[in-house]
Parts: sequence; C-alpha cells; structure tokens
Amino acid sequence: MTLSPLHDTKWIDFPFYGPLDFLRFSGEKMSNSRKEMMKLLGDFSTVGLTLAAAIFVGVGIGYLLDHKVFNGKTAPWLTLIFLGFGIAAGFKNLYMLTKRKDL
Repeated sequence: MTLSPLHDTKWIDFPFYGPLDFLRFSGEKMSNSRKEMMKLLGDFSTVGLTLAAAIFVGVGIGYLLDHKVFNGKTAPWLTLIFLGFGIAAGFKNLYMLTKRKDL
C-alpha cells in the first residue's frame, strides 16, 4: 500500500499545503536557519504589495469622491489629495516594518 506524499511518514509536517509544497524534503526537517530565512522572505516580499495597494486605495477613493459624489466638480483635486494620503500610508507601513522587533 503506497501513501500519498501528504500522508507519508517520511515527509515533514508542514502546516501550509499549496505553492510551498516544494519546500518539504523527504526524510529531512528544515533547519531553523532555513525556516527563519523563509519567514523573512515572506515578510519582505509583502513590502511592495502593501505599498502599491495603499496607493491604489488612495487613488480609488479620491476618484470615486471626485466623479461619483461630487460629479466631477472637484476633479482632479480629491484624486490628487487621496493619492498623497495613499503614498503617506504606504510609507508609514514601510516605516512600521522597519521598526518591528521580530525581524
């Protein structure tokens, strides 16, 4: 009887089954330094996404206020103001990431 890789006792128990399945090694456990490296990689790979998301949310809110709430009377001013808020929020998130104690 052959077990699937998810049920085979040779595979390490990894709580995430998905795109990171290739990180599981047959018969070996990941070393602590490798686990720490993967955690840091995951933390730092979100920096660009959060910066871009904050900017897009700011522009989206400004655009909706300009064109849907005020019917274009304030265009492009609210879009530009909320673009600035989005950029500020993105850099605040970046600053908070650099001040984290667990990195």
